[in-house]
Amino acid sequence: MTAVLGPDMVSALWSATHHRSMAYKNSPGIPAWRGESLRLRRIASGWTAVDLAKRVGVTKSTLLRWELGTNAPTSDHVRLLAKALDVEVSVFSKLPKVV
Repeated sequence: MTAVLGPDMVSALWSATHHRSMAYKNSPGIPAWRGESLRLRRIASGWTAVDLAKRVGVTKSTLLRWELGTNAPTSDHVRLLAKALDVEVSVFSKLPKVV
């Protein structure tokens, strides 16, 4: 049996998908967001999610959503993250290198 989606459900699904894909597009001057780069940099630097979240002024759950790629940080938060982790902002737009 094939499920049929009504117009409201299609609209809701499109909005959710469109919002998620837009989360990767940041302000001008801030490259596309790669959450896995944040996570690996955080762990390599010895920060806990709680500590880094406090450092940049957000909740742990917000930081974890950034790491998962569910949401993207604002350009101001990207700069704060880069400063806290002592990296360039562009690091967060690259796929992590596995060595």
